[in-house]
Amino acid sequence: YFNQTLIDAPTTAEGLPLAAPTDRFDGFMAGVSVPLWFVPGAAKAKAGAYREESARQAWNDARLQLMAEHQALLLQEQRDRAMLRWYEQEALPNAERILATSLTAFEAGEIGQAEHLLNLQQANTIFQEHLRTVDSLNGTVLQLERITVTGR
Repeated sequence: YFNQTLIDAPTTAEGLPLAAPTDRFDGFMAGVSVPLWFVPGAAKAKAGAYREESARQAWNDARLQLMAEHQALLLQEQRDRAMLRWYEQEALPNAERILATSLTAFEAGEIGQAEHLLNLQQANTIFQEHLRTVDSLNGTVLQLERITVTGR
């Protein structure tokens, strides 16, 4: 929309002004703009859509991987806890009995040093495996906490 006045306007052939300073001319203009480079703009928009879809897919893949890792760690924790219970209820008491029986038999002369040493090694192996199970459970719990808290 426009509104204008013609001051010092041209005159007619008789020398009279075409419009006086109080005369106002109103009107409006309309136009259409056509982009000269429509194809590159469309290509940029399409590339942006592809980048968005790629990012969405990468996020979904990472989420699925994290869920799978979380499930695997939960199963590992269950296995470690079951194994730890078995060691505490069965294996460690048996190892203590092996040590006590072997020491008693060795002191009484019923077994020699070789048999006593084998019994000590067997009990020691049970104790070491118990500690490995505790270590494995601790590592699994730490990994679960890392995934649960940070999501990485």
